[in-house]
Amino acid sequence: MADALRRTLYGVTSSGQVPPIADAELTAILNGLACSPARKELVRAGLSLVGRVPYFWGGRSSAGWNDEWNTPKLVTTAGSGSTGTLRPFGLDCSGFTEWVYNTAIGPGLLSGDTTAQWNGSYSITEAELLPGDLGFKDSPDAGPANHVLIYVGRDSGGNKLWVHCTSGGGGVVLDSPNYVRHYRRAVGANLETMVVPDGAIGAFTAQEVEWLAALVYYEARGMDSYCRELTAQVVINRVRSNKFPNTLEGVIKAPGQYGYGVPGGPATLVFSKAYMAHMGSPAWGSCMDAARKAAGGISVDESGRPWPPNVLFQHSFENPNANGAGLFRTFRTGAYWMHFNYG
Repeated sequence: MADALRRTLYGVTSSGQVPPIADAELTAILNGLACSPARKELVRAGLSLVGRVPYFWGGRSSAGWNDEWNTPKLVTTAGSGSTGTLRPFGLDCSGFTEWVYNTAIGPGLLSGDTTAQWNGSYSITEAELLPGDLGFKDSPDAGPANHVLIYVGRDSGGNKLWVHCTSGGGGVVLDSPNYVRHYRRAVGANLETMVVPDGAIGAFTAQEVEWLAALVYYEARGMDSYCRELTAQVVINRVRSNKFPNTLEGVIKAPGQYGYGVPGGPATLVFSKAYMAHMGSPAWGSCMDAARKAAGGISVDESGRPWPPNVLFQHSFENPNANGAGLFRTFRTGAYWMHFNYG
């Protein structure tokens, strides 16, 4: 039945997506990279879409998760065999690299089609390649068809790994194509000196993301990845709600919420920077990943759907309906429960 529906909508039986990268695998890849935090952020943003977003000719999107991805849309951009047909909405190759840079770094550094991105970058040697750099199949003068990719690193066999959005049926994939001939680096920002680049996560600064990661650490480090991400998402939801302060610091310090002013309370530990003793640990890395996803608007549940914006309460009380207007979700690890409620 599912195949029949896909064939009716798109003319094919699948959108060609590959399995998403598991959180443990993503963390292992990032921890294995010897590069600046800004470059890791580019890789993290790119890998977050593997298996989640299909190829769509002319597909572009603003930073953060797009609810329209994977829904049927008409291909209107000329020049493809798919033009004029329904396809699951996603990104094309240059739309993907643009999205990654906009989400991880901020707008303006890399944009436009493959020719524009070629012109917005400069040539480097293979030996100079660093995670987050660009690869091109051809130069613009070689013909109208080109392909752009983002370098991730090398696998255990020494093969170069690239994350890119391919029209060959995979959508966003991580693989080792042998057709990359040109290596280039985007002009306009020093990726080596950015600790966590301003604008990488929209309206939130590097310091705010660090605070958010610390809060997740103290609230949910022992829970699974989705519970950690939802813990971070609740804070972001509160910032955007008129029921709470409109800054991340104000939300964390709100009276009666995260125990600001209470000795040993989560917020006290956040703002005393007690969390610095845990930086570099696997638990800290997973909490930072949750914070970046939530602040960047790309945190999703197990089905790939964004968390509801009206989930405003998180608690471990025995009564799951103790806060808010109703229970949204409960997580359990051993004897420990975490309840999330609507606001």
